[in-house]
Amino acid sequence: MNKLLLLICFIFSVSITLTYGQTQDVLGNASSYAVLASSQINNTGQTGVTGNVGVSPGNTVFGESGLVVKNGKIEKNTPSATSAAQDALVAYNALYARTPVKNINGNFGETGLPLGPGTYKVTGDASFKGVLTVDGGGDLNSVFVFIIDGNLLTDAPAAGVLAMNGAQPSNIYWIVTGDVILGGSTGFQGTILAHGNITLDAGVVVIGRVMSLTGQVNLTSNNVFLPNVVVTDLGVTKKAAEGDYVVGSEVTYTITAYNNGPGTATDVQVEENIPAGLEFVRVESASQGTYDETTHTWNVGTLVNTGTATLKLVFKVTASGEIKNGVEVISKDPDPNPGDNTVKEPINVPVPANNLSISKTASGAPYKVGGLVTYTIVASNAGPNAATGVIVTDVLPAGLQYQSHTTTKGTYDPTTGIYLVGDLGKDESVTLTIVAKIVAAGTIVNEATITSPTLPDPDPSDNTDKERVDVTCDAPTLTIDGNGNVCAGEETTFRITEVFGATYTYKLPAGFTEVSRTATTITIKAGNTGGILEVKVTDLCGTEYTVTKTIAVTTKPVVTTNGPAQACANAEGLTYSVTGAGEGVTYEWVVTGGITLTSQPDAATATINVGATGGTISVKVKNSCFESEPATTTITIQPVPVKPTPVAGTSEVCAGDITPTYEIAPVAGATGYTWTVPTGWTITSGQNTTKITVTAGATSGNVTVTADNECGSSDAATFTVAASDVAAAATIAGSAGACIGTPLTYSVTPVDGATDYNWTVPQGWTIVSGNHTPTIEVTVGDQAGDVTVTIANKCGTGATAKLAVTPTVKPATPTITGPAEACAGSAGNVYSVTAVAGATNYTWTVPQGWTIESGNGTNSITVTAGTTGGEVTVIVTNACGDSDAGTFTAGIATPPSAIGPITDNSTLCDGLAYSIAAVPGATSYTWTVPAGCTIASGQGTNAIKVTAANGNVAGDIKVVANTGSCSSPEAVIALDMSLVDGNLNFPKAFSPNGDGTNDSWKIANLEKYTANDVMIFNRYGTEVYKKKNYQNDWTGNGLEQGTYFYKVIVKLCDGKEQAYTGYVTIFR
Repeated sequence: MNKLLLLICFIFSVSITLTYGQTQDVLGNASSYAVLASSQINNTGQTGVTGNVGVSPGNTVFGESGLVVKNGKIEKNTPSATSAAQDALVAYNALYARTPVKNINGNFGETGLPLGPGTYKVTGDASFKGVLTVDGGGDLNSVFVFIIDGNLLTDAPAAGVLAMNGAQPSNIYWIVTGDVILGGSTGFQGTILAHGNITLDAGVVVIGRVMSLTGQVNLTSNNVFLPNVVVTDLGVTKKAAEGDYVVGSEVTYTITAYNNGPGTATDVQVEENIPAGLEFVRVESASQGTYDETTHTWNVGTLVNTGTATLKLVFKVTASGEIKNGVEVISKDPDPNPGDNTVKEPINVPVPANNLSISKTASGAPYKVGGLVTYTIVASNAGPNAATGVIVTDVLPAGLQYQSHTTTKGTYDPTTGIYLVGDLGKDESVTLTIVAKIVAAGTIVNEATITSPTLPDPDPSDNTDKERVDVTCDAPTLTIDGNGNVCAGEETTFRITEVFGATYTYKLPAGFTEVSRTATTITIKAGNTGGILEVKVTDLCGTEYTVTKTIAVTTKPVVTTNGPAQACANAEGLTYSVTGAGEGVTYEWVVTGGITLTSQPDAATATINVGATGGTISVKVKNSCFESEPATTTITIQPVPVKPTPVAGTSEVCAGDITPTYEIAPVAGATGYTWTVPTGWTITSGQNTTKITVTAGATSGNVTVTADNECGSSDAATFTVAASDVAAAATIAGSAGACIGTPLTYSVTPVDGATDYNWTVPQGWTIVSGNHTPTIEVTVGDQAGDVTVTIANKCGTGATAKLAVTPTVKPATPTITGPAEACAGSAGNVYSVTAVAGATNYTWTVPQGWTIESGNGTNSITVTAGTTGGEVTVIVTNACGDSDAGTFTAGIATPPSAIGPITDNSTLCDGLAYSIAAVPGATSYTWTVPAGCTIASGQGTNAIKVTAANGNVAGDIKVVANTGSCSSPEAVIALDMSLVDGNLNFPKAFSPNGDGTNDSWKIANLEKYTANDVMIFNRYGTEVYKKKNYQNDWTGNGLEQGTYFYKVIVKLCDGKEQAYTGYVTIFR
C-alpha cells in the first residue's frame, strides 16, 4: 500500500488531545496551527495535516483539493489566522532573544552525539548530514531551541530529528532567519518559525509545525502532525528455531512485535498467515495478550514506546520443500513506517533420501617395500533418512598382503573384501581399519565403494574413494663383516648385509683369489699386498649401492735402524728408532762394546749410554705373522775442539763506538763459536763465527771466545778492553735571581778527565771571570733566561746543565679602580689595584675628609666618602724599591630632593599607567611592580605603562629618583585593578519599589564605556525602553512585574561595537 495514503487513513481514524503547557505559553493562538504562511500556501499531490492550516495577511491556498485536514480547518486571512500570525511573530522574537548555551556548527547529525536541553545558535546556514538526536534526560518538559542565522537545508537520505529520554516534539523550536528546505525523506520533529519560505519535498514527514512569518509554505505529498497526535512505528519479526526439519517433525516460531514510538500503540494485533505444509500444534508461550487458535490472531493489547512483546507457536511439518510462514502487525494508531509491519520466515524440508559417502585414507608413510600400510575406511550417512543393508567393498590390490583388520560395526571378510555394515542411521558413521604388508614397489591404488539397496542417494559422486600410495625402497645400511687384517696367503670369509630381493656382485683386491661364496658371504685367499674388497648390491627398485672393506695384508718385515753413528765419549740418552717395522710388531734390541742399553729391550725405540770406546747396536722385529732379519749400527767416538788462538782487536774504546772488531783463527772440528763482551756492550754481527763487530758500552772488561761442537766447548780465549764516556750533565749551584747589577757566583763539581767547562748567561748578564773552569763570577742583567754549562772530555761533549734565573725589578705604576663618584658621607666605597707578586707593602692616601675603613697596606681599601672630592693614591713596595704613585680622581654626588606622590592614570582603554612629577636634578627613575605585573614601557623615566597577568594581581607600585649613584626616598601607591576591569555584569532581576535597594537596573562597569545603547523588549518582542549612553538609571518606567529581554550595545576601545543580550525580571 502507498505509505502516504496509509498514513492519511490513520490520520482520519485518530483522536487528538491538546495540551496547554509550554507550547501554549510560547505560541499563543498559533499553537493549534500545523501549517501557517504569510503570503500563500502551495500544495502538490495529497498532503495530510492534523490541526489548522492558515494564511495571513495573504489569502491564497493552491492545491487545496489535495489537502486532507483532520481536526482543524483551512483559515484564509480570517481573524483566527491573523491572531495566529501575530502570536507566531511574538514567539519568534522571544525565542530569538534567548542567550545560547553554546554556539555550534551547522552540520546537524554529523557526529551522532546527542544534544541536551538548552538554546543553541548557528551562525550561517545549517543542514542535516544525518539524524540529530535530542536527549531530554528524563524530563518531559525539557525545551530545545535552535537559532539559525541563515537557511536550514537538508537533502541527505534518512536525515532528521530523533527525540529520546523525555524530549517532546512540542518543546523543540527551530528559529530560522532565512529559508527552510527539507528533502531526502526527512523525518522532522519540532516547530519551525522561519522568516523566509518553507519548502517540504516529497516524502517529508513533520511531527510539529511549519510557520513562515513573511513568506510562503510549499507542500508536496507530505504528512504534517501537530505534536499532540499519537504516532507509533510498529514492526514485527518472526524466527524459526534452528534445526534440520523433515516431514513429521515440529518447528517452533518466535514472533516479536515492537513499537519504535514515539507514541504508545493501542489495540495491537498480530495475524498469522499459516501456509500449506504446516499444521498448528500449540501455543508454547506469550509475554502478553492472548492467542485465538481459531482465527490465529494474537491480541497483543498496548505497546509503549520502545516496548516489545513475544509469542512462541509450535507447528508440525506435513510436506517437503520451502515453507514460508508469514505474520502481520496492526493497531489503530498511524504508522509512519509500515514497511516493517509484515514478515515471512522460510524453512526448507528435504525429500526423503540417504546421502551415503565413503572416505579412505592411508597412514604409515613413507611406504617401503616390506613395510606396513594402514587403511582407514569411514562409511557415513548424511541423511536425511536412515540407510539399510549398507555394504562396503574393499579388495586389496596386487602388491599388498592382508595382515589384520578392525571394525566399529558389522563384519569384514578379507578374502572377498566385503564389509557388511547393515543399518546406518542419519549422521552415523562406521570405520573399517585394514593393515597390509607391502610386497611390491611403485604406485599401489586401493579402492573402496559403498552401496545401499533402499532409498536413493542424491549425491552418488562420493560413494567411491581411491587411495594411492607410492612405495619406494629404503636405502640400505650396508656393511661387510670379517677380519680386515690377514697374513699373506691366509684364507678369510666376509659377510655382507642382507637386502630383501637384492643381487650381489664382488670385486677382489689385486693378488687375491676367490675360494667360495654364498648369496651374502665370500671366502678369499690373501695376496702379498692389501687392497679393497668391493660389493655392489642392486635392490628391487633397481637402485645399485656399493659397500667396500679395506683389507690389510701382513708380510715379513725388512727393517733398518735410525740413529747417530758417531757420539761424544761417555754421551748419555742417545735414541735409535726402526724404519720398516709396520703396525702391531714387537722389538728385540742388542748392544756390544762399551755401549749400555738404558731402555727396555722390547721397546719401539732404544736409548743408550756410550762409553769411551764405542760399539754396536742391533734390532729384530716380529709381527703377527713373521720375524725380520737383524739391523745393526756401529758407533764411534768424536773429540772436543782445542782452545782458539789469541784474540786480535782494539783495546781502548769510547762508549757508543760501532766500529770495533775482534777475530780468531778457525779451530779444527769446531761447529760454532761463543763470544762474550763487557756489560753494556752489544755484538752487532758475527756471533757463532770467528769474527764479531760490536757497539762499545761505557764499562771496561774482557772479550772472550770458545770453539764449540756437539761434544763440548774449548777453553776460552780472553782479550782485555778499556771503555770511556762523555761527561754527564752537572748540577749548577747558585742563586735563581737578584736585583739588576748584583754580583753572583755559579759553580759545578769538577769532573775527572774533563778538558773544558763552557758557560753561558742570559742576554744582558756579564761573566766577570772563570769561564772554562768549574766556577764563574757574573753581574745580573735586566733579562730572564738560563745559566748553562757543558763539560767536554776525550770522548766528546757531554749534556748541557741549565739553571733558570730572573732579575728582580721595582713594581710598575699601579692602576686604581673604584667609583668615580660617591655620595657624600656614604660608606663602603671600595678602591683597589691588581695584586703584585713579591710586593711587601701598599701605601694608600685618600682626599681630605675621607676615612680609610679597612685594607690599608693591602691591594684593596674600603673608605667612607667626605663632602669634597679629590685624589686616591697608592705606592707598591718590593725588595728592589717603590713604584711610582698610582692616582685616581674621585668626585662627590648630592642625592636628589624628595619626590612627589605617584599619580594613577589607569583606564580601561589605556590600561595600567602611572607617573610622578619630574624631580629637579634627577638623571633617571627606577620603578618596581608587584609579582604578576610587567613594565611594558617607561622604565627609567617619570611615567610607565604596566601589564598584569590576570585581574587578581595585587601589591604596590614603587619609584625612586636617581642622581648619579645617589637615590631619593621611595614613593608608593597601591595597585587598583578595578580601574581596568571592563567585564559587564547584567543583573538578572531588580525591584523598583522605592525602598532604596535595587530600585534601578545597574550594569557593573558600564560607566567605562562612554558610548552605549540600552534597549528593553517585552516577551512579545515589543521595545518598551531605549536609552543612549545609559547611566544605570532605568527603574522599570511603570512596567508591570515580569520577565523582559535586553539588548545592550557598547563601543569597545578599538572603536568596534559589541552586543549583549539576555533577560531581566522586574519584581514589584
